[in-house]
Amino acid sequence: MHRRAATRAEAFEGDILADMQGAVFRGIGAYAHFHAAIMETLIVEKADQKHRYMQAVLFEALDAFEVALKPGQPMGGS
Repeated sequence: MHRRAATRAEAFEGDILADMQGAVFRGIGAYAHFHAAIMETLIVEKADQKHRYMQAVLFEALDAFEVALKPGQPMGGS
């Protein structure tokens, strides 16, 4: 089943996350450590101005992160 097929208004996030993690553990990601956060936000109704603003802020932060992320450069809080 395609993962988005379970995503709908009123869907339980725990069921979606369990399905996603199950795919990792059924594959080689459980013992080979080939896994990462694979969450995404999916708006199931019409996006409003607040959603569009949050997306713009997120993209700005991701751009800044990509510029700062360099081999050998420590990342993390102080």
